[in-house]
This record gives sequence, C-alpha cells and structure tokens, in this order.
Amino acid sequence: LEEGMASDLSQIYFNDPVDAVALGIPEYYDVIKKPMDLGTCKAKLMRGEYAHAQELLLDIQLVWSNCRLFNTPGSDVVEACEDVERVFKDLWRKYSLVLADANANAGGKDKSNKASTSLATTKTNNTDSAKGTKKRKKPQVVEVETVEEEEEEEE
Repeated sequence: LEEGMASDLSQIYFNDPVDAVALGIPEYYDVIKKPMDLGTCKAKLMRGEYAHAQELLLDIQLVWSNCRLFNTPGSDVVEACEDVERVFKDLWRKYSLVLADANANAGGKDKSNKASTSLATTKTNNTDSAKGTKKRKKPQVVEVETVEEEEEEEE
C-alpha cells in the first residue's frame, strides 16, 4: 500500500480524503455516497479493520470508481487515476494479491490463476504442508497467506 501511495500523482489526488469545501465541489457528497482514499485505507489497515486482503483491495478499487464517477472522462484527475490504478494492479500481481472480478468470470468459469488471500499476522515464513499454504512476509505492513491453484495452461 505504501509503495503505491508514494507516487506524486497518488500524493496529489488519492492519499487524502476529498475536501469538497476547499475544492469548491459541494455536490461531491451527493454523488459519492461512500468516499474512500488511500490514506483511509492505510489507517484502516493499521487499525486491523481488514480481516482479509480482499477487503483492502475492494476499498482501493472504491477510490478508483469514485474518481471515475465524479470526474469527467479524460480529465487530469481521471488520467492520474488510471496511472495510479495501473501501478496498484502491478503491485497486486507482484505480491500475488487478486481481486475477484465479475467481468473476468464470464459464464461462471474462472479461467484465471487465482489465489485466495487473507491478511496474516505472522512475521516469519512458514509452510503448513497439510493445508498447502504458504505465509509470505510482505513489505511494510501486509502479510498475505496464499493458497496457489493450478496454473492456467495458456493465457
């Protein structure tokens, strides 16, 4: 999370809650019913409010969807959103985090090589051979328990 938050675009647009008054957009809260920003995601993570990695990923996705809902396509903030979202998705792949995507699961057949993820509290690398799970230490804040499935034959 911190790695993705470090970019200039993230710091300008997405790390802090939208200040509708300062930005002169009083209609913001009429349009956006569940505001979310990356700083709030980090605070919730630090307080232990996410039981599973999916919950964190969903909140991060909410940042992007709120941005696209409120702002004009092609605007500077939407272009920044696309750039920062791409960085986050690359990080998710790097750390084997996946977010279930209903559109990618067309026809009820999941063709992706997904891993089930949950937040782990262990500080060491352990393998539970009975369950086939691996606990991997992740940078800074998040450790993720990953259960790997068979790899897809071809993409």
